[in-house]
Amino acid sequence: MSMTAVNAGLTAASAANNAMAQEAAHRARVDRCTAFESRFEVAQASVADKHEYASCVETLYPMPTTEGETYLIKGCIVILFIALIAGAIAGYRSERDLGGSFMGAVGGVLFAAVGLMCIGLILAGIGYLFA
Repeated sequence: MSMTAVNAGLTAASAANNAMAQEAAHRARVDRCTAFESRFEVAQASVADKHEYASCVETLYPMPTTEGETYLIKGCIVILFIALIAGAIAGYRSERDLGGSFMGAVGGVLFAAVGLMCIGLILAGIGYLFA
């Protein structure tokens, strides 16, 4: 078995263990928050307790994404996918080999991601200034 296959197997096992640990930590947080919420009394709570209660409410009842946010995320994924394909084609045209195609695909995705991030930061800044 090659070292690449061994490394890939170890990486996959590590990712699976990490996901299970995160899920267990989330379940423990939910259990802790459920108990905290049931015995919480506003009149006797300190500021720290109120912060913990707010955090627990956020954990137990997360805000679902709106339809507009879902469309925005899907649009960004489509743009990144198109950039991947366009970059691969452009890289293949310039280099005429698989390496050029791969580097073009990576470059296209990075270029599109940086562009989307800049647009998002500009819109967030404008929203902050005029809110």
